Amino acid sequence: MPQDRNLLEQASDLYMAGRHQDALALYMQALVQEPDDPHVHCGLGEVLEALNRPGEALVAFEQALQLDPDNDWAHFGRGGVLQGLRRYDEAAVAFARAGELNPHEVAFYRALGVVHYLRDDLVASLGAYRRALQAEPCDALSHYGIGLNYDAQTYPREALVSYLEASHCDPEDPWPHLRLAGLFHRQGIPGGNRHLQKAAVLLAAEDQYGQAILAMLREDKAAALQHVRQAVQDLPESADWLSRDPDLEPLQADERFWLILSAARRRL
Repeated sequence: MPQDRNLLEQASDLYMAGRHQDALALYMQALVQEPDDPHVHCGLGEVLEALNRPGEALVAFEQALQLDPDNDWAHFGRGGVLQGLRRYDEAAVAFARAGELNPHEVAFYRALGVVHYLRDDLVASLGAYRRALQAEPCDALSHYGIGLNYDAQTYPREALVSYLEASHCDPEDPWPHLRLAGLFHRQGIPGGNRHLQKAAVLLAAEDQYGQAILAMLREDKAAALQHVRQAVQDLPESADWLSRDPDLEPLQADERFWLILSAARRRL
């Protein structure tokens, strides 16, 4: 272990506080002290990923796994980098391995549900989210993910139940309300405006993806396109989510939408 154990704790605190460059400096000091500590490499991978240096982050996580092949968080971190690189099949393997090593960690199965959804394997995605709920029955993000899967399979009643459960588990999350508003609108069910108004209050101004859906539900196509453009500038891999979003279907008929996504994917 590093000679000064507090060095890792300080680096982790800086990382959690968003001071990624300062955290990197401390992890590099720790690496000099103890190059064979997998925890150092794992922390280094996390901060390098946050600094948008995915190639180096992947090397760091893989080095951690060479030193400790059963390090569940290193598998999880590696999966996150692979997901960001759109290497979804490899990411699924990494997240699944993390879950095998620690079946009680809800984050591992939730991440697996996400990446299976992006792989268009909705059966596997549902299974992963349900496994997450076994570990944490009121995990709002997993209920939300199940709702997305049912929505994609055109099971509106089941999607409705899951979105409502997600909003119950986390009343401050705008996304279940946003999805409920969209689902009501698509199904011609009255009452969606209440959820739309709730989502508008809760949704952060900087959440460009969410703002795109909000604008689309308000039938402001020009604003929705602008938010889509900003969303993929902020996070290019969000193009894969935008391309399959049920509430953006009217926008997906516009050639400009696909030109924006295509440009974002070239930057990945």
